[in-house]
Amino acid sequence: MRAAPPKLLVLDGQGVVFDAPIKRFVRQFATRNGIDFDAAIRRWEGGLREQAWRGLITDAQLWD
Repeated sequence: MRAAPPKLLVLDGQGVVFDAPIKRFVRQFATRNGIDFDAAIRRWEGGLREQAWRGLITDAQLWD
């Protein structure tokens, strides 16, 4: 018997819990801040995600 795939991914990004799928979160963030979604998701996937997980950037750098 196979287990059902998980329906929710919860990540802790330097003390901030991401309880929604990342792309939805990035879309909402981009919309609220007047940023192009494609540019925002490229920036997230192209470096910020990995740097944040490894502790290589500060909270201020992550959210700037």
